[in-house]
Amino acid sequence: MTEPRHDDTKLVQALDGMMGGIAFLVSYDLKLFEVLGRGSQTASELAAKLGISERPAEALLSVAAAQGFVHCSNDMYTLTPTAEEYLLPESPTYYGPMIDLRMAAMPVYTFETLKNSVLSDIPQAYGGRDVFEGNAADFTRAQVFTRAMHCWTSVAARERILLGLPSGGPSLRPRCW
Repeated sequence: MTEPRHDDTKLVQALDGMMGGIAFLVSYDLKLFEVLGRGSQTASELAAKLGISERPAEALLSVAAAQGFVHCSNDMYTLTPTAEEYLLPESPTYYGPMIDLRMAAMPVYTFETLKNSVLSDIPQAYGGRDVFEGNAADFTRAQVFTRAMHCWTSVAARERILLGLPSGGPSLRPRCW
């Protein structure tokens, strides 16, 4: 057998990244971050508060820890400062509306949808329609989109104000779009 010449970490990350993203969305949807925001918990305590079994709670906590949102010490889980800043509704930099938009778009996050988009050169998120046409046709979708864009631009605006930069222009950090 030939030994590999390169580390396969990037390959594993590429293949497992989607599941980590979905696990993050499930944790958010189940309010895992909000519950941990009220104080340190064991996996068992958290599972009881979320209404799930301990094994899946441990799995979600492990993923959240690997992503840098949860810290574990002596079997007690706490939020990291990043999670406190972006994942708690009471935070002025709460990213919830952007996460809600991602969750609403989950039906289009499939291999076939992306492949169709690449092959046809037609965005699939709004059934091939323009984003604004799609939002005009669906009031609920338009609300989710508007809240997400407000959240996104609010964080970018705060960055610029804190650094004394003029308004407008690109955000200081890369965005997910």
